[in-house]
Amino acid sequence: MEKEKNQSILIDSNEPLLFIFYAFLFLIGYDIIFSGNIIMQFNFKKFYGLYTKQLRKIYEIKQIDLANAIHISRSTLSKMESNAQEMDSYLFEDILQFVHTIDPSFVFLKDKEILQEYDQWVHECAYHFVHLTTEEILDPLKAFLSRSDSNGFGYFHHRLLSVYVMKFENRKCEHEIIKLYESNFFTEPFYQIILNDFMSMRPSLSVDAAMYYLRLAQGYCSIAHDPGLYGLILYHQIYRLANAYRTIEAYELIESCENAFQKAGAYRRMLYVTLNKGILLFQMHIYSRAIATFDELLRSGQQIHNKSDFLCAIYDNLAWCYFLLEQDEKAMEYAKLALKEGSEFPDIYIVLAYSSYRLKNETICLDYISDFLKKSHLNARGRFIASFLQLLRFRLTDSVHFEKQQQQIEQQLPNFKSVQLEIPFYKVLVEYYSEKSQLEQVILYQEKLIHYLKFDF
Repeated sequence: MEKEKNQSILIDSNEPLLFIFYAFLFLIGYDIIFSGNIIMQFNFKKFYGLYTKQLRKIYEIKQIDLANAIHISRSTLSKMESNAQEMDSYLFEDILQFVHTIDPSFVFLKDKEILQEYDQWVHECAYHFVHLTTEEILDPLKAFLSRSDSNGFGYFHHRLLSVYVMKFENRKCEHEIIKLYESNFFTEPFYQIILNDFMSMRPSLSVDAAMYYLRLAQGYCSIAHDPGLYGLILYHQIYRLANAYRTIEAYELIESCENAFQKAGAYRRMLYVTLNKGILLFQMHIYSRAIATFDELLRSGQQIHNKSDFLCAIYDNLAWCYFLLEQDEKAMEYAKLALKEGSEFPDIYIVLAYSSYRLKNETICLDYISDFLKKSHLNARGRFIASFLQLLRFRLTDSVHFEKQQQQIEQQLPNFKSVQLEIPFYKVLVEYYSEKSQLEQVILYQEKLIHYLKFDF
């Protein structure tokens, strides 16, 4: 048998890490393919085994049956499918013929040139994902996939592009991501960044599990030299850490993320980094700087592609900042603006109700409470907020159920740190127990409030 040959190409020696990496891949059997300014690798022998495994699953062929048909042992086929042993093109051709006997309509496209087009599409998708311009590529991408046959050397690339479509359309794709990741086909740093990033974005993951994949991706960034992807990985780390209330860790990544997106020219993404910066400042109780950050965004937000959602986020956070500074009229102004923009942030009703309460507008306060409690299909966060608003209603109506409701909220409080309910909650309790002249309870909740303001972020 003639040994399969690899293509060769000059690689820019000014990038020593890339030169060493690609030279190593060339030595172990990869084809190095040049596509414009893009260098990609493709190991055909690895593809044969991994694609065979996919074919068996699609056509429900038992491993032993396929092994017998192509005259090799089951263990040998198993090693080839798991990439522990190489498969040559002659054996792969036998497999294709066997599948064709099962499905006469099956055709495997052997055009290697299609790989360059697939690779260019993946790079385009990554670019638009980073730059938040996916609306520019979605329809052309779907058209390309509809006219392309996945049964060919572009099989795994086709699946990756299909995941991008689902991402761009905000559809669930966790199962597809896991299958693609576990196929172990893509080894190039650029692709490893993408796949590990996708793995980290699965909603079912804990923050530590997500950070594991993001740090793997970050390691590949040192080889790929793509500032946009590097910024994206840092951005997703910030998002995960901020949602887990690991505020300091998240804030420490902001500057590097801003610099990476600045270098990549990803200005829309930079606006979201600034938004997260403001939220983190808010979480750290640095309200004046948070307000300044959000005000800056209001002046520059014209670049954003989904302006209504972006404005909602700014107004929601400005309302909370002014609320916690006890500037209630300003807080209510921004809360109303958020509702006008279509905000579905349930916390905004805490601002509306409690600010009205502090402004002595009890009727308006009770109206906002009633409006929120009438809402159906509340999630866990919404139900927690509803429990506080019920407490506020009990306070205004002198209900005997106040202390029982208080106990229920206290039990749930550690699970909803992101709501930042502690300040209004403890203040209501201090006021309530002051009126009852229960000094020990007053001191207890004053101390809890002080501790929260000093340390709890």
